[in-house]
Amino acid sequence: MSNVSNEAGLGMNVHAATLFNSRKTTVGEKSSNAMTMTEIYDPSTDQWTTTGNMATPRIFHTATLLNSGNVLVCGSGGYTGYTATCEIYDTSTGQWHSAASMSIPRGFHTATLLKSGQVLVTGGSSFDINSALASCEIYDPSTNKWSPTANMAGARSSHTATLLNSGKVLITSDAASSQIYDPSTGQWSTLKSMGPKARYNPTATMLKSGEVLVIGGIESAKYSATTEIYHPSTDQWDTVGSMATPRQFHTSILLSSGNVLVTGGVGDADFLASCELYDPSTAKWKNITSMTEERSSHTTTMLKSGKILATAGYGYTGYLDSSEIYDPSTGKWTSSAKLSTTRASHTATMLNSGKVLITGGEKQGSVRGERKAYYHAKSSTNYALKIQITCDFHHRIVHVFECYHGSVHDIAILRDSGLLEHVNDSVQIIADKGYIGEEDVVTQRKKPHGRELTDEDKEFNRDINSARATIENINQRLKTYAILGGVYRGASDNFHKATQIVQVVSALCNLNLNKHPIRRQKQ
Repeated sequence: MSNVSNEAGLGMNVHAATLFNSRKTTVGEKSSNAMTMTEIYDPSTDQWTTTGNMATPRIFHTATLLNSGNVLVCGSGGYTGYTATCEIYDTSTGQWHSAASMSIPRGFHTATLLKSGQVLVTGGSSFDINSALASCEIYDPSTNKWSPTANMAGARSSHTATLLNSGKVLITSDAASSQIYDPSTGQWSTLKSMGPKARYNPTATMLKSGEVLVIGGIESAKYSATTEIYHPSTDQWDTVGSMATPRQFHTSILLSSGNVLVTGGVGDADFLASCELYDPSTAKWKNITSMTEERSSHTTTMLKSGKILATAGYGYTGYLDSSEIYDPSTGKWTSSAKLSTTRASHTATMLNSGKVLITGGEKQGSVRGERKAYYHAKSSTNYALKIQITCDFHHRIVHVFECYHGSVHDIAILRDSGLLEHVNDSVQIIADKGYIGEEDVVTQRKKPHGRELTDEDKEFNRDINSARATIENINQRLKTYAILGGVYRGASDNFHKATQIVQVVSALCNLNLNKHPIRRQKQ
C-alpha cells in the first residue's frame, strides 16, 4: 500500500477524491468524440494530409499492416461502445472498405501479424465490467474470413502480444503468468516461470537478440518503473534495471542501434515529457532529452531514416495535435508538423511507402465543450455527475457520497460531506488537484514552470498516487467499461441511481481487495 511516511507529513488514514471531475474521465456524458478521420504523414515533406474516413468511429482498436501493404483495423472499445466490425485501408486508393467482422465485439485487444500472413486477435474486453475475454480468432486476408482458435488460459485485456522469431506469440498482461501461442498447433501453453510480475498497461518490445523487454505500467497499485526480459531459449524471465521514472500510457520502441526508447506517459509527476534509453548490452537505463511537451496515450513510429515520430496524445493542455521527431544520432527532439486535429489513444502504422497512417482515437471536440459548461454552470440544459469517494489507509472504500450536479465545485462537495471535521494531527485528507485551495487537504505538488520536480517532490507525489490507487481504479473501471456512459438529464432520481451504481462498483473493488490485498509497506 502506501509508503507515506511521517517525514512526508502525511500521517493519514482517510483519502478523498471527486470522481467525474477531470479531463481523465468521461462519466456523465456520452463520448461522441471518437474518430473516423484518418491522416497520413509524409516524412519527405514533413506534412500531414487527411485521407479516407473509416465507416466506424474507433478508439482502443488495433491497426495491422498486412503483407499486401494494406492496413486492417479491428474493433473499438471503452466508453464509445464496443464493436466487432473491421475495415481495410487500401494504400493504392487511399480509401477504406469493409472487411469481415470478428465473432465478438472487442476493445483493448491485440492483433498480431503471423508469419503466415494471417492476423491473430487475442482477448480484450466486450460489453461490461466483467467482460474481459479469453477467446481468440484468426483473420485470413486471402479469404476475408475469421476463424476461431484456442482460448487463452485466462481472460486478458490491455495486455501485450509480441511475435517471436520462432513465429510464436508471447502474451503478457495483468496476470502473473504469461502464455505462448503456437500457430502450427493452434494451441496455447503457459510459461513455467511465473513472470513477469503482474502489471497493467505495460509495453513489450522485442530486442535484436529476440528477447522481449516488458516495461512499466501499473504494478501493485502503483506506477511501475520496473522492467523484465523474457528469454525464448529458456522460457524464463529475468528482472533488469529499473527506469528512473515510473510510468504507464507510455510508448517503447526499438531503435536501429538495438537500444530501446521509452517516451512520455503518466507517472508520479502527472503527464510526462521525459524519455529514457535502455541499453541491452549493460541492462541499464539512462535519461535522455525530454520531448518538447508532455504526452500520454500517444504513438511513436520509426521512420525509414531511423528517426522516431511521436504523434499527438494527451498532456497538460488536453488533447494534442502536435508531433515531434527524435534523432538518435543527436539525441534531440525537434517539433514537426501539426495534425489536422487533436487526438489520443489512436494507432500509427508505418506503410511500405515510408509514410505513416494515423487512425481513430479520441479528439477534443463537442463533448469537451459540453464538459466546460458542466463545470462552470454556463448551461441550464447540460448536466454531468460528480461524486465523492473515500477510502481508508488500507485501500478499502468506506463511503460513497450522493451525486452532485456537475457545476458544483469539488471543494464545496468536500465541505458538505463533513469529512473536514475529522482532520487532526493523525488524520489528513489526500485528494487530486481538483481540491487545490482547500488548506486542510493534501494534494500533489505541481511541476514548476521551467524546471523539473525535485526527487523529494516526486517521492511525495508517488506516495499520493499510491494512497489514491483505489479511487483511480474505480474511475478507470467506470470509464473503460462505459458504466454511466449516457447523459443524465438533471432529474434527482437519476443522480441517486448513479450513486447506487458507483456504490456497487466500489463494493466489487472491496471484494477484490479481500481476495488480492495490497501489502502495506512498513513505516
